[in-house]
Order: sequence, then structure tokens, then C-alpha cells
Amino acid sequence: YDKAGKIDLVSLNREENTIWLVELKWQDSKETLLRCVLEVATYYQLLDKDTFIQSYTDILDGLRTDCIHKAVLVFKDGSQHEEIKEMKDEERSKLKELVNSLDINFFLLKESGLKFTVEKVQL
Repeated sequence: YDKAGKIDLVSLNREENTIWLVELKWQDSKETLLRCVLEVATYYQLLDKDTFIQSYTDILDGLRTDCIHKAVLVFKDGSQHEEIKEMKDEERSKLKELVNSLDINFFLLKESGLKFTVEKVQL
């Protein structure tokens, strides 16, 4: 049992040489966006980045620890997406300030039948 929890997803964008540590929130999740942000920031801080890179050298060939970034992936039109919209509309300025200081990125997941698409959010 690990009290700190687990990283939900790890994603690699080879074109941009970027590794994403992703906190995923399902459509029915009632967790606040603040909790999502704090979870991924905590996982990032606890991760031994050098060991992580070394453990996956066959996949992460040549990437460095500064290629690791934090992200929150939420469903479009879910409660967390509503909070993201509020940040964009300057209604949640303190949350936006925290997100920027922690360098957290957001992605929206849209489901259409059996197809899923992902879009990066620009704050």
C-alpha cells in the first residue's frame, strides 16, 4: 500500500520529446480541479526522475529528466472542465496562479462512440 497514490498515466510525445505524468479524472469524478492539480504535482515531486528515465531507456532513449511534465486529463464538459473554463474566464485567479506556478497542463478528453480525442487547453 502506497499512501502517496499512483500516477494514472504516462504518455510520451516523441515529436516534442516530452514525457507526461498524467492525472486522469473520469467523467463521473466529483474531485475538484485543485485536488487533481495537487495530486499530479505530488506524484511529480515524489518520482525519482533519474531512475524513471534509466528504467525505460529502451523507450525514452536520450531523453532527460527535464522532459518530464505534469498534466491533468479530464472529460470535456465534466465538473473539472467547468473549473478550467472558470480559470480561463479569470473567475478562479488564485487557482490559475497555482497551476501556472506548478507548471501544470490540462487536456480535455472527448468521447464519441468508440472514438476518443484529446485536446490541449490553453489557459
